[in-house]
Amino acid sequence: MFRNTMLAAALLFSALLSAPAFAAPLADVATRKAVDDADKTRAAELMSKAKNGHFDRRTERDVANARAFLHLAAHHPDPNITAAALLGLGRTWDRARNTAGRPVIDADYIAVVRARLGAAEGQVQQGALRAARLPLGEDKPDAAIINAVMALIEKGTPPAQLAGIEAIYNVRSFQRPKPRDPALKARIVTALLAAVDAPEEYVAAQAISRLAQVATPDMPKAAELGEKAKALASHRSPAVRGHALMLAAALAGPKATPPELTARLIAALADKQPYVRGTAAGIIGARGLLAGTHALMPLLDDKAKTTLRVGGYTQLDGQKGRLNFRAEGGGRVDEATLRAVSELAKASKTPFESPPLVGRKRAERRAKGIAEAKAWYAAQKAKLPPAP
Repeated sequence: MFRNTMLAAALLFSALLSAPAFAAPLADVATRKAVDDADKTRAAELMSKAKNGHFDRRTERDVANARAFLHLAAHHPDPNITAAALLGLGRTWDRARNTAGRPVIDADYIAVVRARLGAAEGQVQQGALRAARLPLGEDKPDAAIINAVMALIEKGTPPAQLAGIEAIYNVRSFQRPKPRDPALKARIVTALLAAVDAPEEYVAAQAISRLAQVATPDMPKAAELGEKAKALASHRSPAVRGHALMLAAALAGPKATPPELTARLIAALADKQPYVRGTAAGIIGARGLLAGTHALMPLLDDKAKTTLRVGGYTQLDGQKGRLNFRAEGGGRVDEATLRAVSELAKASKTPFESPPLVGRKRAERRAKGIAEAKAWYAAQKAKLPPAP
């Protein structure tokens, strides 16, 4: 008893030293399973390693710390330490379907995540949302966690919306074309569709990005999503414009490309932002839109990088945030275009040799591939369908 009392005192003393003067102590979360002395000792040792709501990378991923993280996340009053422990939970525990020597999420894990999602402190909420990804990925996710995350997406601050969108993507019924829970998928789609209209670029971009990743012709609100994708063609954010093209293509299905979509894709090849140009090129190639070949060819000389960074915002934990997007097919517009033209050549049953753009000879291979693509076009131009 004396040993446990001393450990509890150490927890409280650490909180008093490390917590900001304005931070109120967090309420204790009741847990069912007893924590052994070894894990309590490890928890006491971990406390001094938490800095700004994080442990170092190695500590955060050490499975040996898993139960100590749960103990701290449930019982430590300092938001800094609790937030760090929650991030550790998400890295060291696992779902029942996986086996990697990790503890499996249980009732105590669920109780801690539920409680900490309702914390007033942003860094604690951020950690709880990271820890929530595991139970959200279960075949039957916890309803209370779903409701808490959805509330953040629908009514939270912009940083909370972003973190909620990133967490809710783990729901299997949202990801799957044939969801186990169609009503839940419809609920998530509705919330993300509303988030696309957020004035904050990072919220809108991440919302439409996740919708584009799961879109199918028969998904909930498909018609409304299709109209939204059209309306976003002129959105001020290139991240939103690019993902709007991806969303429209996914909603059309893999084999159907309406003339209106073909025209939009070709028009996007002239977008002022290289990310959008590269994205449009990739979609044209993947769908075998031979009529788009003519507009693609000038982009073989476009050396602009397709990487797009959306930043300028602060996360829930107070740290600067940044979203990174890159057009499929390469880090430059000419690379994405080369891949697209190669796919179109295959679709026309007249393939040319396009070496993979990897390794030290990437530039040399790119130049060779572009030359092959231009030679192919010169030979096939008259046989290709005209541009719409």
